[in-house]
Amino acid sequence: MPLRMRSAAGHWNTNAMPMHHGDYRIAARRVRLRISRDRFIIGDKESVKEEIARYRELLGVDHFIMRCQWPGLPQERVLGSIRRLGEIFAS
Repeated sequence: MPLRMRSAAGHWNTNAMPMHHGDYRIAARRVRLRISRDRFIIGDKESVKEEIARYRELLGVDHFIMRCQWPGLPQERVLGSIRRLGEIFAS
């Protein structure tokens, strides 16, 4: 099961959004994806593990702060994400 987290990107300032390129919803989604690309690690165990390794190699970091609980996310899903992160870091 993928690690699922809700993005807070929808609450960020998107005033620079190009409004003349068509549908507002499509433009807003593009901005949110661009903003969140290097701020969130979301996916199955293998893709999360690869992304963590990318940050280790790129930035030389050996500590991460992971936020697994978002407003409205059921507690059992939060605990599942924490368990899966533990499995990723233990391997």
